[in-house]
Amino acid sequence: MGDLYPYASGDLIDQPNTYFYTEFSGQPFVEAWRRARQDVLSTLPPPAPPPPAANEPRQSQDSLDLLERAFAGDMELRETFRRKFEITKRVHGGYDDQFRALNRQDRKNLAPYLRAADVFELTYSHFSALRYLNVLHKCLDTLCAHRDQLDPPLASRLAWHLAREQTHFDQLVARVMGPYGA
Repeated sequence: MGDLYPYASGDLIDQPNTYFYTEFSGQPFVEAWRRARQDVLSTLPPPAPPPPAANEPRQSQDSLDLLERAFAGDMELRETFRRKFEITKRVHGGYDDQFRALNRQDRKNLAPYLRAADVFELTYSHFSALRYLNVLHKCLDTLCAHRDQLDPPLASRLAWHLAREQTHFDQLVARVMGPYGA
C-alpha cells in the first residue's frame, strides 16, 4: 500500500488502526493515499451503488437491522454508529440497548461494514459534516484491508465507495482551497 499510506493493510478488524498522532506528510501523503486506493480499485469489479433503504426495516438488535434503520433516516442511530466506529473501528454483529456489542467476537462479517460505509457516505453527502467523511475514510481503510474476503456484490459496493471518497475529497479541497488551491 505504500510507505506513506500504511492505514489500509493488515488485519484491521482484530488489530484496528488508532490513527492517533498520524503525521500529515502533505502532498506526498495524499498521492500515496490515492495510489493505495487506485491499487485496490484495480482489483475490484465494476462499481455498484448501495441498495436502497428497506421500506420497513426490522426492529432488532442485529447490526444490519440497526444500520438499515440508520440508512433509512434514523439520525440518532447514524450518530451512534459514527461514534462507535470512531472509537472501536469495528462493527459487531449486534448491540444491546446501551449499544454494547452483544458478542465482542462477532465482528468479522464484512456486510455490516459496507452498510456502515453506506450510512456514513449518505450522511456526508447530505450534510457535508466532516466527521462523517472522516469515519467513512476509516471504514474504507478497513474494507480495503479485507477486500479479498468480499463477495462480488460487496466488492462492487466498495468500488463505488472508493470512487465517491475521491470525489468527496476533491470537492472538499476545491471548497477549502478555492480557485488558487491547484
